[in-house]
Amino acid sequence: MKKIRNISVPVLGGSLDLTVNVAGQGDPLVFLHSAGGFYWDDFLDGLADNYTVYAPYFPGTVPGKPNEIDIIENLWDAVLAYDDLLDGLGLTKTVLIGHSFGGLMACELAAQRRAGIQKLILIAPIGLWREDSPYTVADWCAVGSDELMDVLFYQVDEPRVRARMTMPEDEHEAALAQVNFIWTLGCTAKVIWPIPDKGLNKRIHRISAPSLV
Repeated sequence: MKKIRNISVPVLGGSLDLTVNVAGQGDPLVFLHSAGGFYWDDFLDGLADNYTVYAPYFPGTVPGKPNEIDIIENLWDAVLAYDDLLDGLGLTKTVLIGHSFGGLMACELAAQRRAGIQKLILIAPIGLWREDSPYTVADWCAVGSDELMDVLFYQVDEPRVRARMTMPEDEHEAALAQVNFIWTLGCTAKVIWPIPDKGLNKRIHRISAPSLV
């Protein structure tokens, strides 16, 4: 695994500092994580072979800083926080990747920051309502662990899935991990409850970056 360093970037007029995981070298690439929170894996490690990867924690999900989510009242606060982040990092041009909830955030950011996104890559993004496939935030925030596995993953027995989702053997550590995971889901759900469609269809035409879904 690459050596990862953490930097802190003030956003929203200094009312909040975003914690960003940075690794690799090369042109910049920003990665926005899913509702389940940030974790560094072999996917990001591979990207860091060719890019300088910037992977921010969503506010409230930084270990030891749960109350940062209080500053974020709605989706637009979160979008502008990420917009400020790119300014703070000095990224006038960047590749932007978003996964699931991060895919929604990446779409909104690309629609807001049209000239600054070189390429937009979306992995299983949320954000658009479909009558033929309706879903709510409760579909992944209010289910048990076994149900959640079936919701999130096609191959639940894949080794990387098990490594990510298996709780620690120590009872105290397992309880803490479960609490942190539930809190992370709550922080991301705060800006998209009860359904994740917050009008992206009215703004998606503004995205000018070459995009891969």
